[in-house]
Formats: sequence, C-alpha cells, structure tokens
Amino acid sequence: MEVRHLWKSLIVLGIVLAMISFSPSTIIAPSDHLTEGLSYGHLIQCPENPYIVADQRYNNSFSLYFMTPEEGFRLINGTPIENITLTYSLENITEYYGFINLHEPGQYFLFVTASNQSESVFSYIYIFRGIPQVRLLNTGLVTLLLGILIRYYPFSKLVQLYKRYGKGDCDD
Repeated sequence: MEVRHLWKSLIVLGIVLAMISFSPSTIIAPSDHLTEGLSYGHLIQCPENPYIVADQRYNNSFSLYFMTPEEGFRLINGTPIENITLTYSLENITEYYGFINLHEPGQYFLFVTASNQSESVFSYIYIFRGIPQVRLLNTGLVTLLLGILIRYYPFSKLVQLYKRYGKGDCDD
C-alpha cells in the first residue's frame, strides 16, 4: 500500500472506531433468586465506570458488593463481609440506575445478597460499559487525525529533501 492510499484507510478506520465507541454493550446480565441464607457471586471483567441497572421482583431489598477477585475468594472461603475490603457497595436497595466508579478497569467479584436473609428476592442486574467508551473514542480520533495529517501534509517535499540531502536511496 502506498502512502497516498494509506490516508483513506486511516480516515475510515478512525471514523469506524469513533462510531463504535458510542455503541452500548452489556458486560453481564445475571438474574439471581436469593432465598434465605443464599447469596450469589459473579466474576466479571469491568471498565472503571460501568453503568448499573439493578432491580428486583418482590419489593424486597438486596445488596451489591464489588471487590477484587482476591477479596472475593476470601469471602467464598468464609471470611465475613465486614472483614472484606470492598471496592464499591450498594446496600439495602430495591432498585438502582446509575454509574459507579471502580477507579480502574479490571476483574471484579460481584456479590449479591438479600438485605434481610429471611426474605426471598429475585434480582435483575445489568452492567453496561459507559458511553462513549473513552479509550476507543480517543484511539479513533487519533487515527482519524493521523489520516488527515497524511492526506494534507506535503510528504513529497520530505521525500525530495531526503533524496537530495539524505544518506541512502529512497523510493516513492
């Protein structure tokens, strides 16, 4: 591919990446039936600021706890929730719609439990990436800018200068 055609590919790729950054994507959509003494955990790959939709069916409250996988495994092995270092928690909720800040992307353990262990709760939890996906948007904009730069910057003059003053051969 010659340089004169490279700019077209970069511009198209930049536009596509920028457009994709605005498409929503679900990370996880679990539904848990929490009965007396029963809780659920999910290991998820999450961005730093996911959008959470949490709802339930029976008008009973439940709690969501986000923690590192190491803390999640400690919880599974019997460590009480009070002794676990939580990254983020939503306690005693019947519904929640909004962003949470996990401080950095990565793997997290999501623990779901009924707030009152004697009640039955059927919870719906959806986790979405934030829109726009900033890293993807930035990559698209940089690629687009690079394509525009290649298109309008006079590279032919650079090649001529290199042939005249540079060392070695240079082909167009």
